[in-house]
Amino acid sequence: MDVHEEIAEEHRKYEQRVNYYKAKVKNLVSDENARIQKVNADKAAVFLKLEKELMEQYKAEYDAYQGEILRLTMEFNSQRELKIKDAAALRISVDPRFQHVIDMFITSEN
Repeated sequence: MDVHEEIAEEHRKYEQRVNYYKAKVKNLVSDENARIQKVNADKAAVFLKLEKELMEQYKAEYDAYQGEILRLTMEFNSQRELKIKDAAALRISVDPRFQHVIDMFITSEN
């Protein structure tokens, strides 16, 4: 029984030493994980700030682009209306004294 007690005492002594190192490693791993989490959080904050700035710049440029498209569309429509007006003014106008001749040809075609 004495031998068993001696061996058990030695086992407990070495087990305490192993547990000490296990706890030390666990604490070091926890500290390193906390450090990594902080670094990741800092990088995420920088990323979000940069993303926000880029999104604001994109929105400003997109709005300017849309405004330019709207301006050009309105200008195009205005020019188109002027061209239609000019084309309509180019219609042949018949002197009223020859209108009966024109009417005669129009009614004979139908």
